[in-house]
Amino acid sequence: MADRFTENPMAEMTALARAVSNTEKDRRIRCGDGLAVKLLGGKFKFIAKVPPVRALMKRIHRKITPGGYGYIIARTIYFDQLLTHLPFEQLIILGAGFDSRAYRYAHVLKDKKVFEVDHPELVARKKTKLQSVLGRLPEHVHYVPVDFNVDSLKDSLVSAGYNPAVPALFLWEGVSMYLNEDAVANVLRFVARNSRAGSHIVFDYALKDVLDGDYSHFGAEPYMRLTREKNEPVTFGIYDRDCARFVSRHGLQLETMIRSVDLEKDLFADARGNPVLKCYGFFSIVIAKVKPKRR
Repeated sequence: MADRFTENPMAEMTALARAVSNTEKDRRIRCGDGLAVKLLGGKFKFIAKVPPVRALMKRIHRKITPGGYGYIIARTIYFDQLLTHLPFEQLIILGAGFDSRAYRYAHVLKDKKVFEVDHPELVARKKTKLQSVLGRLPEHVHYVPVDFNVDSLKDSLVSAGYNPAVPALFLWEGVSMYLNEDAVANVLRFVARNSRAGSHIVFDYALKDVLDGDYSHFGAEPYMRLTREKNEPVTFGIYDRDCARFVSRHGLQLETMIRSVDLEKDLFADARGNPVLKCYGFFSIVIAKVKPKRR
């Protein structure tokens, strides 16, 4: 599996978007992540905490990556909602970055095990931040440093206390589009083979139409150009019509698929049905369930 599975260079940018969202006056576009700003450092914290700088950042964001800020916030809200809608006894956050769900939802998760999987350097950095912010690390959270050049995800999780026989929920946010198809398939197969039937994985993907050069979706052309310029090109996508077949090939059953444009309508529409915040129009989010094992 590629290092990109864990080494997500967008970790602080995602946390910054969540921190900025938490200052919005409109409740519809406030993601409720009050911890994000406390996990940021240096220039990112400065941007989030100084109103004129924050406003400038949003204007620049709208120009350079129209729909990006909205998509991060919509995705965050949607993933948050699943913590109280899906059944699980273990939560595994793959490529956790500065994800704060284990702490914001401690009232929901305190009797469950939470595993935060990420690159060793980022795990160590986050733990230091959390100890400073929280005073001590919560007992229900298990930090799983994984370097896929040398480590096994299965061995690392099991060593941390993961139990394949217990219902699990895997959250995999904002990563698949930067991997190749084999790497994505490996993650899905890992979940299918090492989780109890009925466990879930939730992940988002880019529409393959965009990789084919269809830039008619909102925000597609500037996003694809920027990722190429940053040497982080989008390398994986799925046609929505093929989603059920794709996850099924890897031992999973499609339960729900929601497009970002529909998420925008569901979360951000005003009284007239117009979005108060635009989202990228070329992503979808999948909820897939582990199939029963064949005897």
